[in-house]
Amino acid sequence: MPYLPKSQPVPEPDPEPVAAPDETAPTKRGISTPRKSIWMIGIGVGLYLIISGIWQAFF
Repeated sequence: MPYLPKSQPVPEPDPEPVAAPDETAPTKRGISTPRKSIWMIGIGVGLYLIISGIWQAFF
């Protein structure tokens, strides 16, 4: 088997620097809209039941 000299490593160009994420971009916080809708319906039904119970108890 003949001797094959090692080939010189070809230097690869430096990769382009990755842009940092924009720190000023607004992030979405809080509960999502469908979940908020369910909460609002639940609170509304709960308030209705409480108020109707108080109404029936006193009037």
